[in-house]
Amino acid sequence: MLASIQYRADGKRTAKDPVARNLEGPLATSGDYREVFLKEMSSLYLLSFLLTASHKLAADCFSDGFSECIIGLPVSREWAKPWAKHTLIRNAIRIIDPCVRSAGRVCAGTPSKSDSDLSWNLPNETFLGNVLMLETFARFVVVISVLEGYLDQDCASFLGTSKRRVQNSRIRASRELANAGVL
Repeated sequence: MLASIQYRADGKRTAKDPVARNLEGPLATSGDYREVFLKEMSSLYLLSFLLTASHKLAADCFSDGFSECIIGLPVSREWAKPWAKHTLIRNAIRIIDPCVRSAGRVCAGTPSKSDSDLSWNLPNETFLGNVLMLETFARFVVVISVLEGYLDQDCASFLGTSKRRVQNSRIRASRELANAGVL
């Protein structure tokens, strides 16, 4: 969760969270977020879908993320797109709860046959389909750290777990994807 906005001695805003640090310059407006969500609709929805493994949950994640961006903490315009992705990842974690605290329980978010059939004509459908079939926690790790490029520590922070668990999960998922012939 974002740290609260603080003010420096010179009166400029600052925050502890790396995404919200850049509060210099013009802040993103609701119009800026509308533009980001319209221009990046496919990639943002795909991010939501890969995390939730469900079209219904992805739509909920997407619409909640848009609303949260508009009414949430201010970030600079240049951070509007990364903040939108950050928000979608946080929402997917909230919706799915990728079982970071109790590994033994069954996770929601296992894709149904219709959900795992991608409706987009993507060059790497096989890879994405195999990502959807990963165990929930591993899927989150692969999407956040590999596909979105977050550092292991940032991925661990999102998921409320250790950096070591993220690394181990990514290694196992990479082996699984390699065995499926998609890496």
